[in-house]
Amino acid sequence: MTRRRERRLRRLGVASLAMALIGAQLLSSAPSALGANETYGFQGETGRAEDVDARRGSVTPGSRQLAMVKAMGATARWNDFGTPHSLIKHGGYLASGLSSNAVKAARSWVSDNRALFRLSQQGIENLEVINDSKLDGSDAHVVLFRQSFGGLEAAQDGMLTVGVIGGKIAYVSSSIAGDGNRPAAGELSATEAYLIAAGDAGIGVESAGVELLNKKEDGWTLFKVKGLTGLQRARLVALPTPENGIRPAYETIVLNNQVGEGKHPVAFTHFIDAVDGKVWFRQNRVQHLAQPETGTFSDETGGPGDPCGPKHPIEAPAGTQSIDVVASANNPVDDIVINLYDPTGEVVASTDTLFSPEAIHYSPAVVVPGTYETEVCQFEPQVEAFAYSGIYSTNPVGTSGLPYPPKWSVFPANPPLDYSTTDTRELWCWESAVEGTPLEGCEREVENIAARAPWDYSFRTGTPTFTTIGNGAFNGEAWLAANTVIAGAIGPG
Repeated sequence: MTRRRERRLRRLGVASLAMALIGAQLLSSAPSALGANETYGFQGETGRAEDVDARRGSVTPGSRQLAMVKAMGATARWNDFGTPHSLIKHGGYLASGLSSNAVKAARSWVSDNRALFRLSQQGIENLEVINDSKLDGSDAHVVLFRQSFGGLEAAQDGMLTVGVIGGKIAYVSSSIAGDGNRPAAGELSATEAYLIAAGDAGIGVESAGVELLNKKEDGWTLFKVKGLTGLQRARLVALPTPENGIRPAYETIVLNNQVGEGKHPVAFTHFIDAVDGKVWFRQNRVQHLAQPETGTFSDETGGPGDPCGPKHPIEAPAGTQSIDVVASANNPVDDIVINLYDPTGEVVASTDTLFSPEAIHYSPAVVVPGTYETEVCQFEPQVEAFAYSGIYSTNPVGTSGLPYPPKWSVFPANPPLDYSTTDTRELWCWESAVEGTPLEGCEREVENIAARAPWDYSFRTGTPTFTTIGNGAFNGEAWLAANTVIAGAIGPG
């Protein structure tokens, strides 16, 4: 390998490799055109209305609660209601010797520690078991409780999760709001609350166009609304707030599954105060508004003295945040280079790793709308012309802000011979220097020409896995023999 090629490999960032194996995935995605009337984000993060949580304030945990956590030897993180958001005892259990029945063990422990959650015995009795889930490949259970206030189910908060295994409490997480108060009687109807929610979401709905259906579904009042597709819903719930107590509120769903040119799906969840109509909470539920725009191209490179093939156009509409291009010579041994040109004709990205396939991931701060072009060239311009094919994607989502290069705190295979310490971790880095600048603390560099990206990088998602599963390794347990590896649902990360 030439020094020139080594330097090019060294400069190659992981981001430019993100799309190297996505060809089949992109080919299966059909483009979905966006209308020009409104601008929407890929996750629904922009559009008619932003998400809102109008609940204010917080409750400080009391000295008794802090003392209880200390007595357990546990670590607590507190929510806005002054109860444990997260409670764990590192290296041990919060309690042991409880019932072998996970639900009974969880309820018994919560009852014994009810002051920690600002609950009375009546508050314990008001906890309803929603689910008892046994974890795959384990004897552990996750027990989920929900609060109720004055006969109304809590919504948005008022939940308690307890992890139980063999009569031991392993972990607790909650949004418990304490005993709270009995909610006031509501004054609005479900229809009135729905109309407030629709107006808040920017949907023009007339009361005359709302048809109340003569049935309920799991506590939901159902509507049909003229001009909207899909059933509309509202139900009366108890909404915990830190400063204003437990409020009676209608949880509403405003839905419009419209499709077609210039149309956008709409889905909002609201919590509307059942007394005064205040909008306490609004969340845009549209998760995937549009799929990436994709296309394919193929041709031949030029011959000696003319190493590049023709330029292939790529349309980047407004709202595009990244462009991905993957190409391969039909014979993978043939070495290629990919170039990407912006609408002014300037080369904005180029890649060459070694052999085919090659990939570009272009995600600047702003992708200027317009016609981009990509071309495939021979790395060695003296060879005869050869065929290639490729695929491109314009995406309404950009690159994550993860730092580069990745680093790992690693236990080497063997401890020191004298067992002088139990912590033998070393800091391993994908690269020990970037653009000639050494990275502080790196004890070993693991980049090599046999790996196109760090071992725990997923080519399918274009992001790290943050687990022991990656493109170059899959860790498991082998208790019986080397060929009896067990891949559990939960493992070290």
